[in-house]
Amino acid sequence: MFNNGKTILVVIMISLLILSIPIFTLITLSSIEGQEPIYLAFIWHFHQPWYLDEYNSSFLLPWVRMHSIGNYFKMAYILSKYPSVKVVFTFPGSLLKQLELYLSGIKDYRLIISEKIAYGESLSIDEKIDMLRIPGGFFDINWNRIVDIVPRYRELRDRVQMAFNIYMNLPEDSMKRAVVSEFSEQDFIDLASLFNLFWIDPQILRELYPDIYNLRVKALSSNSIHFTRDDLVRILNVHRDIMSRIIDMYKQLARSGQIELIPVPYSHPLAPIITDFGWFEDFEIHVEKSLDLFKYYFSYEPKGIWPAEQAINDYAAKIFAEKGFLWTVTDQSILSKSGIDGSDPRNYCYPWKATYGDSAIYVFFRDTELSNLISFTYSNWDPVQAVNDLLNKVISRGRQAGAGSIVVIALDGENPWENYEEFGDVFLNTLYSKISELQNQGIIRTVLPSDYISTHSEYAKKLPIGMRIYLDLAGRDISDIPQNYFRDAYGELPRKSVMAQLGEGSWAGGELAIWIGQRQENAAWMLLAKAREDLLKTLNATTIREVSIINPLAVEYLLRAEASDWFWWYGGDGGGTFPANPLFKGYLRSMYRALGVNPPQYLLGDFNPDATPSWTLNIESPKSIETPPKIDGNINIIEWRNSLNISVGYPVPYVLVGMDSDNIYIATMFNTSEINQIGIAIYFTNMYRSVSPYNPGYNALPRCGNTPLGMGLFYEIYIDIAKSIAIVSVADGRGGWIELFKVNQIVVTNNSIELAVPWKYLSLSPGDVSYSVVAVCRGIDLVASSQRLGGTHYLVIPRPIASTTGKVILDIKDPIGDDNGTGTYVYPKNAVFKPGVFDLTGFKVIDQGDKLIFYVYVRDLGGNPWNGPNGFSLQYVQIYVRTTLGVAGKTNTFGLNANLTEDSAWHFALLLAPGWGSDPVPIGERAALVYFNGTTVVQDGILSVYTDVASNAIIAEVAKMVLPDVENAGKWIYTVVLTSYDGYGTDRIRSFSIEATEWVVGVGKDLAVATALGVVPRIMDLLAPSAELQYTMLNSFIADLKTGKAVLAQISGINASMAIEQAKPITITYTTLVERSYTTTRTMTETVTTYSISTIREVVREYDRGFILVLTMLMLGIGIAIGFLVTRLIINRRRI
Repeated sequence: MFNNGKTILVVIMISLLILSIPIFTLITLSSIEGQEPIYLAFIWHFHQPWYLDEYNSSFLLPWVRMHSIGNYFKMAYILSKYPSVKVVFTFPGSLLKQLELYLSGIKDYRLIISEKIAYGESLSIDEKIDMLRIPGGFFDINWNRIVDIVPRYRELRDRVQMAFNIYMNLPEDSMKRAVVSEFSEQDFIDLASLFNLFWIDPQILRELYPDIYNLRVKALSSNSIHFTRDDLVRILNVHRDIMSRIIDMYKQLARSGQIELIPVPYSHPLAPIITDFGWFEDFEIHVEKSLDLFKYYFSYEPKGIWPAEQAINDYAAKIFAEKGFLWTVTDQSILSKSGIDGSDPRNYCYPWKATYGDSAIYVFFRDTELSNLISFTYSNWDPVQAVNDLLNKVISRGRQAGAGSIVVIALDGENPWENYEEFGDVFLNTLYSKISELQNQGIIRTVLPSDYISTHSEYAKKLPIGMRIYLDLAGRDISDIPQNYFRDAYGELPRKSVMAQLGEGSWAGGELAIWIGQRQENAAWMLLAKAREDLLKTLNATTIREVSIINPLAVEYLLRAEASDWFWWYGGDGGGTFPANPLFKGYLRSMYRALGVNPPQYLLGDFNPDATPSWTLNIESPKSIETPPKIDGNINIIEWRNSLNISVGYPVPYVLVGMDSDNIYIATMFNTSEINQIGIAIYFTNMYRSVSPYNPGYNALPRCGNTPLGMGLFYEIYIDIAKSIAIVSVADGRGGWIELFKVNQIVVTNNSIELAVPWKYLSLSPGDVSYSVVAVCRGIDLVASSQRLGGTHYLVIPRPIASTTGKVILDIKDPIGDDNGTGTYVYPKNAVFKPGVFDLTGFKVIDQGDKLIFYVYVRDLGGNPWNGPNGFSLQYVQIYVRTTLGVAGKTNTFGLNANLTEDSAWHFALLLAPGWGSDPVPIGERAALVYFNGTTVVQDGILSVYTDVASNAIIAEVAKMVLPDVENAGKWIYTVVLTSYDGYGTDRIRSFSIEATEWVVGVGKDLAVATALGVVPRIMDLLAPSAELQYTMLNSFIADLKTGKAVLAQISGINASMAIEQAKPITITYTTLVERSYTTTRTMTETVTTYSISTIREVVREYDRGFILVLTMLMLGIGIAIGFLVTRLIINRRRI
């Protein structure tokens, strides 16, 4: 048939070529000849707020320096190695100015301490304590990537934590001395060296400072490394050298055309909220000042501008346009709020044009998913896999969007990298290298937005004008919205409808809730509003521009206080208030001083704007006292055994505080001849009194002395020992006290005091949260207090003993000690995860007439370390209920990585979360009742969630009127799961990985394949009659690496009849499939275990290799046929 071997070879080659077409298409993406590449814009955002102290003498925090040596220089340095890759960098005025101040000799507090150590100067006790603070000291660096893997650093961290735990209850001065005495001079030299060394980017060290890099290598490998003072000098010299290179490096890249530089308004103000308050002039000044600094430092005329937090509305965009900016960028979600489908790449992969009279501006919308993958996800991936995943998604977006599209990836360019391997160096080099390859192939082209507009402006569409919803804040006092320390009232803030082009929001889901809505945030905005009013009033001015001419220093401090960062830290969204108070409140104090007036009392002290402490000394409120102590002056330790022991100081060493639902009980002992000259004041906060600066319901200072006590003082119990009386008073908000009640139950002896005070005297009720601090007065002098480093004590007024009266529908125990998931899980390593916090010990359902009460018992609630509004912070309980309704239920779960069996398929689910915010889990953080049709009820009057500390119970009360089939509750099937709550985790569940880390659950190496294939159950404990049954269910997943087969585990519930039979042997067969191909030699296949539920229904996620094989053979056959025909045609044409 064929004339020779060459003909056969031609047939084979053509066949293989045709075969390769579909396969190659599946494996890689190539450029089609003549097709425009996909445009890709990277925008790396740099930002630091003002850290100068209120007197401009030094920086309180070191983050400009640390991110300079760790991120700012390295981002330009690494990019410069890939000259074909173009990106955008942003700089706010506050960052540029602070860089200059560093180079001019201004130092941060930690640099001052480091230099003292380096040059052999002695440190004070307070300086040493400040080094050892966690957080706030020299351990402020990524623990997973640095502290936990550097042996000497880890050792010092562990010793510091132990020392504070041992000595924290001593009087403050004694505590500091005792903690410091645990550490040698060498310890402090090593700690300073490690902190300053490991903030430097490793690639920069390796390539530019190899001698210092060697110190890093030794620290990573040696258990006994000790640094010298000279080592520390050399490390700090590297800091100065790197910082001196930054501006010039960016100027050079900008001149070459590789980067575009854009400013951020001066102090990083949140544009929508600033303008919603009506402070348009302030925002204009922020823009103008940043633009002037940009031109000065970079000799550069920027064309674009980055709105802080990508937060924007029409007011801000109009100001940008009027100032001559060509383009800006915001989040994809804002496009959706602007009347356009923001989920469609054909919309968000193009710029849109906003027009304001004679001015206009192009608005780019970043790809939220791709940006967030770099920010939050890829740090845990292999860098090559992460880059491939990212660029495949970029290409996919571009292909979907069509010709001329631009994919915008815009995000924080500094903070993510500390979570990456080698500070992100490996990822960035891999990313830029791969992009360079794809650019050479014509598939992708990185582009600067201003260049894109100059060549592709015809693709921009005009934003439509429509009705948009904005906050309505001008002239309103929102300080006391809500009257609750933890609830988020963002949805309750006043709003208005405006005709506008852009919706209002930020990168954070298109909303502003991270910066406003909780009382702490709202009160902070009102401190700012009141200060601004006082500024205008004091100078008899009508505009801020007028004031900026009369008193520019006062305006400077006001602008610093308008930074978004303070409001990010407030409210708990940003991880704590500590950094904000001395800075935000300090700048407001400085503004008043610049006006020549004393700051208002409510600005004294670095407690939070809602008058709560920045941290608490206890994470667990004392349990309800079992039997009220007898008030007789005889302090019986048995009577006071559930009390809180508050350490004070001489001459009152401690105060015992016991509580029940009716009273607070107080006792102390003393031993001094001067006791009759002493008074004891016990202060409390009260969330129902105003925290408004226009009418404060608290005092900032105690009745004696001029030292703030770490919180606002609302109510006072003052014990006059000489008169043997106690008086309850309320603050007048101006420093005085109004007497309310004389305490009836009080006994004072020669060396002790006991008293009982009804909670109603303090306007507090069961379930309320209060903070407390004790002060000891000698006349007008403060001689001792219970605050420690600004922390005070946390109290939750006990509820009455939980009623278990009513009809018991279900009462079942769960084995103790089975809080290890599949049998191999271990808790995260942080100390807050106390043993037993994820150990489900029992479940009870009670019918109380108009409601059902669900009790979930755990071995130890673990306190409430992050002040969850519902009384807990660590746990996340999910209860799935199958009723007797004759309709199909759902088998999915909310993020548990497991499904329910068909006979447990749920009709409603109770998701019991800690309760922050205003939205239900998993979107928000409040508890929710979810029906199988998707309808959701957020916790409120009909669904209430709280804890009973005494019994370690999380309790949910649900009104019967919202429950289906409630008359048959005794026949329901209940599947109860306990997992670890994480407000930043996927579906609000903490991450599960092979190894446990500080904040990650460890599942063990045996589950490596299951982890890789995504089938590891995210469950710590499951309600089951025995641990073995739990392990059976949670191990019922399939994870076969050879076939790619991945099946989620199946779990089942329990009903009342099972509970009754709990103690009896269970012999019903339950079939599970547990296929785990971990290696070529270990494969577990079908097993049979006794269990009381039906056979698993298999739900498979797998790659069908059989299908691919069939497809390959089919294409090979087609290829051979076509090859044969083509060959015959060639032969025939040759014959002709």
